[in-house]
Amino acid sequence: MPLPYSFGPPTTTATGTNLDQNFSALGSLVPIPCTASGTNSITLTPFSANVPTVTALANYSLFVAIAAATNTGAVTVTVGSFTALPVYRDSATGPVALTSGQIVANNAIYLVYDSALNSGSGGFHLLNVPLTSGTVTETGAPTSGQIAQWSSGTSITGVGVQGTGSVVLARSE
Repeated sequence: MPLPYSFGPPTTTATGTNLDQNFSALGSLVPIPCTASGTNSITLTPFSANVPTVTALANYSLFVAIAAATNTGAVTVTVGSFTALPVYRDSATGPVALTSGQIVANNAIYLVYDSALNSGSGGFHLLNVPLTSGTVTETGAPTSGQIAQWSSGTSITGVGVQGTGSVVLARSE
């Protein structure tokens, strides 16, 4: 992506406006740090110091904040003075609306704007869904190492096999 203004022959003088436009272009490439307030209706307020002004929600814009509360159901997010939009978590079958406890108080949240969500009206992908205790069921015949390893090779305990071809892994934190 070229910057709006390139300084060199024939243009060798940068105006304040030219520099501001270049800085805004670069600012759109980095996460926008925000403060967050609310539980299920979250308001994100971009920091005022050293943060580009958000003049429009653009695809793939990333907003970062620390959650003020744990959500108790579906969530909408308002960035600055823009319209409140729903938040989705990514799943194996596509984005789904948040349910209780998927944003946890005092944890970082990363939200990516996507204009295709919400039937084309826009919304946010929540990039970090917290790990929770529970049961994960994987169907199909296990392959070598599925029972003995978890992710990066760490050992797991409490593995039970239920039925033919099913492996149940329980994770607790």
